[in-house]
Amino acid sequence: MFEARRQTDADNDPELHDLRKSYGLGPRGIGSGRRVKYYSQDEMGLKIRRPTDPPNADVGRLYARIERGRFAPDEDRLRRIAEGLRMGDQQWRALWAAMYGGAGEPASLRPDTGLHIPGIWKEVVRSSSMAAYVSNRCWEVVYCNSVAEDLFGAMPANMMRWMLGLPPEERSRALTLQRERDWVGPALAQLSRSLDAYPHDRTLRQLAAEVENHPELGPLYRGYLDPYVHPDNTHRLMVHARTGVVGVMRAGAAQPLGSQGARALFISWTPLSRMRQLPAPDRPR
Repeated sequence: MFEARRQTDADNDPELHDLRKSYGLGPRGIGSGRRVKYYSQDEMGLKIRRPTDPPNADVGRLYARIERGRFAPDEDRLRRIAEGLRMGDQQWRALWAAMYGGAGEPASLRPDTGLHIPGIWKEVVRSSSMAAYVSNRCWEVVYCNSVAEDLFGAMPANMMRWMLGLPPEERSRALTLQRERDWVGPALAQLSRSLDAYPHDRTLRQLAAEVENHPELGPLYRGYLDPYVHPDNTHRLMVHARTGVVGVMRAGAAQPLGSQGARALFISWTPLSRMRQLPAPDRPR
């Protein structure tokens, strides 16, 4: 946290000027003491102060204890610190892990995180000999290659709709075998987790609303959902859309580090007739 604070530019923060004025403090640089460009601990105290804090609360001292690792604040206070230090999402996740021991994962600091995928991923996907695609945090397909187009039979606009067979992707029901166990259950669990992380995302909320009102999916969604984390190394039966042949798809998953919630999938598909034995179903990990 100290290194992040050293990178700040307090002199060019108009909000800080207003905060100092509201608490009866003069402009920066006036008075005795060492002159630094970055926020002091007391100034960070002003930035992370909450309306519910008592007027006489020494929040600067509280910040100092947090920075030294002597006190773990609640999530709201920690988020205020990360925003005050202008952290990126990677720094924010690292701070969260250091403070809470890696328990869970915080929601992004930026409302639009995970919606925009760097263009380099288009090159990565299109250079792959495997079926590959990248989707954003709400499963909208951003990039894909021609091998994926063949496998899925025209790439769906939204992979969550495709996995669940929601309109206009009802055709996927004929392509995804052992649906409830291998496709629907994991997909619903992922949808639930994503909605927890991004509760204000309109696309995710629309998907959840359609699921809730669906006669087949609604009861499953409201029931027990396995703690499914990711599709990495999954094995699932899937009909190749172009050839109509039943095969086994095996997926390798990754996340573009600058786009929290987005995912890149690389898919190996093998005709079932060439498999010596069907792989055992993966367990949630």
